[in-house]
Amino acid sequence: MVDKQTILSGARLLVVDDTPENLDLMRQALESVGCEVMVATTGERALVTAQRQAPELILLDVMMPGIDGFVTCRRLKQDAATQAIPIIFLSPPSTRASTWPPVLPPAAPTTSPSHSAKKRCCSESKCIWCGRGCNRP
Repeated sequence: MVDKQTILSGARLLVVDDTPENLDLMRQALESVGCEVMVATTGERALVTAQRQAPELILLDVMMPGIDGFVTCRRLKQDAATQAIPIIFLSPPSTRASTWPPVLPPAAPTTSPSHSAKKRCCSESKCIWCGRGCNRP
């Protein structure tokens, strides 16, 4: 079995969610295994924080007021300074990835997230990997 503490220790993560309770829960869980956690409550703040703080990974709520997670992701992937940052969408269990709008235009550059980043992120929660649609326990 993989030691979650070792895998996540020192990872710089940006958690984006408009629900304070969700942010608190994610922050506590991730900090308890050694992550450095930054938070943003809007897509707009996420764009600024990602530019300035260069997280290793972004956990992004799909449904938010203002610019939603899809638009936020699209803008992050269009910006040279943030396009290589892997993104994991956080969504309610009732949300199906097959109904989501395309995040990137067909010709847009995409990144292939590393196996270790997927492992580090998906070990604590159920999530959908951006652009992959794989449910990871």
